[in-house]
Amino acid sequence: MVGWGMLGLFVIAIGIFLLPFAFPTPPRIVTRFQSTRLFSPNDDGRREVARVSIRIREAGVLRLDVTADGEVIDTLFDDEQVGRGWHRASWNGRTADGTPVADGVYGLRLHHQAGKKNYRASRRIVVDTTPPRITTLSALSAGGAALEAPAQCRVVAAGDGASRIRVWRTARVDGGATVEPPILNRPMRDGVPVVFRWGGPATPAKPGLMGIEIRLEDAARNRVTEHRTCWIGNLRGNAVPARPRPLDVVRVQLRNVDGTPVPPRTPVHLQLYRRVGTPGTATRVLGARVARPIRTTAADAQIRVPPSIAPRTLWLSATTADGRALIGLGG
Repeated sequence: MVGWGMLGLFVIAIGIFLLPFAFPTPPRIVTRFQSTRLFSPNDDGRREVARVSIRIREAGVLRLDVTADGEVIDTLFDDEQVGRGWHRASWNGRTADGTPVADGVYGLRLHHQAGKKNYRASRRIVVDTTPPRITTLSALSAGGAALEAPAQCRVVAAGDGASRIRVWRTARVDGGATVEPPILNRPMRDGVPVVFRWGGPATPAKPGLMGIEIRLEDAARNRVTEHRTCWIGNLRGNAVPARPRPLDVVRVQLRNVDGTPVPPRTPVHLQLYRRVGTPGTATRVLGARVARPIRTTAADAQIRVPPSIAPRTLWLSATTADGRALIGLGG
């Protein structure tokens, strides 16, 4: 009895194994159905349309609808007779009457009929036209409280997208325009400070204002851009008194990057400017020149504040062959 039972089980197993070969599954009449998963139809030139590709194995009638909450809002293939091969379409993020759709999840509903054979499938597609947000952005210039080296800048940015930092030298500090290509262009980690500098101990960076561009971009390539500035001086300076009054004589104390005093005989060029901005913002820093420049030495570096001008509205620029200190008068 046991032997007959084992034989029966063996026969059943063989039957199950051979069943698919006796009744093979017919090949599908559509072999590929793929589409863009995320796009941003907001006229910024990036990911403007969603693309759909369908590979047909058997000729027949093809229909492809775009749906919102199950309702058809546009039709890309309207019961069209199609042959074998690839068939492609695109959706621009609008309804059939041309109305832009809101951000959200939409459906692609496919139906292909070849004789008595039918194929149905669906895909999800996301419309996202909302740019990311920069939630934190700061640019600290050289010589600030957190930076002792006057040849460095520190930038922190955070937001809900992938960020990138671009830095270039700009002549806007003296009223000109950006004149050089970016000298730093790389990704940033969200909220992680980027400290950068130019030159080195043997070759100090050319002093001046640096332009900073922070760009955040999300998966749909929506983008937001902010600009800041940073002052690279290679030189640190102090005014004595720190809060002068009109007609006061201001002495200038200068130090090198390493904190040592500038040698007394070092030639120094002093110039007052209207204060139109502060490094760290997106504006220019120096406005029009005020009064005549003074050429002197580090030991005798001093300048008189003009009458009828509030010192807090002025920048004092002290320039040597190796650096340039930007000194605020009156704070």
